[in-house]
Amino acid sequence: METARTASGPKATRVHVGDCSMGDGRPVSRDQARRALAEGIEPCPYCSPENALGMSL
Repeated sequence: METARTASGPKATRVHVGDCSMGDGRPVSRDQARRALAEGIEPCPYCSPENALGMSL
């Protein structure tokens, strides 16, 4: 999960597959990644985590 610093603390900005070289962030569980994607957090256009998780957005 890639995050950005904000005045109110870190905010998730993009979800990546664990071995994606385009992202920089912290590891999260599959359930956390699914939840983030379902809540509208942008998936990485290069590694397509929604496909790896079996989701269609």
